[in-house]
Amino acid sequence: LLSKFARRQNKEKAILRMDEGDSVLYSDQKELFYCRGIGFFFTSPVKFAVIYKNDKSTVFVEPKVDPDERDPVEGGYWINLTEDMAEIVCFFPLHESYDWLNRSRKITVRNSKAPVIYKSNTVNLFYKGDKGRTLNCLSDGDPSPTFTWFKKGSEIISSNETGGSLIAGPGESVLQFPEIEGKLKGKYKCVVSNRVGHDTVTFTVKVEDAKVKPGLIAAATICSIAVLAVALFASYRMWQKYLKAEKRLRDLTEEEIKEFELGNPEILRGLEGSAQENAHYLPFNKDFEILEKHITIDKYDILGKGAFGMVIRGKYLKEEVAVKTTLPNAEVSYFKALLSELKVMAYIGSHENVVRFFGASTGRIRERIVYVVLELSPLGSLESYLKTYGGNYSNSSSKYRITNFKSRSYDVGKIITKSDLISWSQQIAAGMEYLGSMKVIHGDLATRNVLLFHGNIAKITDFGLSRKLYENSIYSKKNQGPLPWRWMALESLRDMVFSSKSDVWSFGVTVWEIFTFAELPFPGLGWSMEFLQNLEKGMRMYKPKHASREIYSMLLKCWDPEPESRPSFRELVVFFENLLIHINSSRERVTLDAQNEIAYTTLTFPSPGETPYKVMV
Repeated sequence: LLSKFARRQNKEKAILRMDEGDSVLYSDQKELFYCRGIGFFFTSPVKFAVIYKNDKSTVFVEPKVDPDERDPVEGGYWINLTEDMAEIVCFFPLHESYDWLNRSRKITVRNSKAPVIYKSNTVNLFYKGDKGRTLNCLSDGDPSPTFTWFKKGSEIISSNETGGSLIAGPGESVLQFPEIEGKLKGKYKCVVSNRVGHDTVTFTVKVEDAKVKPGLIAAATICSIAVLAVALFASYRMWQKYLKAEKRLRDLTEEEIKEFELGNPEILRGLEGSAQENAHYLPFNKDFEILEKHITIDKYDILGKGAFGMVIRGKYLKEEVAVKTTLPNAEVSYFKALLSELKVMAYIGSHENVVRFFGASTGRIRERIVYVVLELSPLGSLESYLKTYGGNYSNSSSKYRITNFKSRSYDVGKIITKSDLISWSQQIAAGMEYLGSMKVIHGDLATRNVLLFHGNIAKITDFGLSRKLYENSIYSKKNQGPLPWRWMALESLRDMVFSSKSDVWSFGVTVWEIFTFAELPFPGLGWSMEFLQNLEKGMRMYKPKHASREIYSMLLKCWDPEPESRPSFRELVVFFENLLIHINSSRERVTLDAQNEIAYTTLTFPSPGETPYKVMV
């Protein structure tokens, strides 16, 4: 009944909601959090949990309220706020069921701070006829303070009282005088206040007649013009030098363009290594040259955009495609990386689990304009698909519906099964095996770089470019670490060494994402040398809830500290193929062990009458 009702309303919040409030609160406040649910669907008691930043939870029990078909089940709690609180969750037990439905409200709790005025220039000498003179009252405080101005004990409410205007901004209030007159002299008081305190400052305004000699004005004007002329000339010369340097940084040389088109076979014959490492010396296969007139781009339909490049929806001849290009202001190293990537894609050829490369338009390479034409994914990335439809998981190989009472919204009819998770893993392994056979190192394998197509087909994308970016040191291991550090192998983080075996490590993290419905790897951890040291000591991610012990054991092998001890992609393909054969040959329901094995916290839902709790495994 609940499932039918939720579908009819299209959202679960139609039967359960938590009252909204301010997102920023303060530690000296007492706030009421209130939840309401339709009594026909829920029983009591309603329970509340406070989720802290350190991932502990405190549970408050609401007195029992008898359910009624006409009246809502309600629960509210006044909570004394503290700075370490992060989220408030209310839990409603479903009527005649062991399931719970929850709603949450994320909060930011800060310590209140009384306002303090930054006092400066409290005595101001103005001359009659001056224009645009101001009194500036600057203050900080939390919550942001309010500003009130007074003159002779009376509050200044409108500009008519001073002949000026009040201008307010964050942490600032400005009393502006359009033109100075004698009546404006006197004392002005600025008062700032918030819920925990106040501060004041008094400004003294003196007004005198203007006394400026005409000769002095002329001399000052001549000097100003001379100084301005010298400054403009110096700025012009510096700007010319900057434009020349910028052009050298942004444009390819004729030698570089020639090497892109013809390659350097002599150097290539004496080199060993991956395709990316040698892509610079490969000739561009002219069979993949596309005339720009055959490409139609919808510049307003951007599929993805970063700091230096973007992917746009377009058409090649009559087929819808994705068109990749760099932004006009991108550094030349990114443009070279795109050129290397398209050479690698032309070299790779086709595989059912690698995104198809139609070709590239390079006719305007001297203008830094190149379009790379790729197969368009109708379903988007695997990461976004898992996040969107992960709430519709069926622990089965068949597509029947099991209602999942989680706060995640879902689209009725799109069900993810255990077979899907295993099939995607097998297909990614197959695509990576093919890339490895072509001596291509991906370097940035993750669910965000896997695209889904109709027929449940998964295809790998964005290979080649990421590896080239590492070589150009665009990703740096500084405060935040290299961008995909959560997916990178131990030796890559430590020594910036990449190989097919480092891709196996990333594959293990990608499979972990699949079986957690795109959760963030190493949740709650940030990049630091301590993180790297813990990896070296054997720290690994916990077992995904929907992965069997057999799958988790294989993931641990992918994360072996010794690269040569990790499985090959051929072994991984066979492993997941066997799992797929087994699950498809048996339609009986298989319950996967959901117990986590390594230290991360998991929020669980009890049966009615029990208390929600946190488990640290």
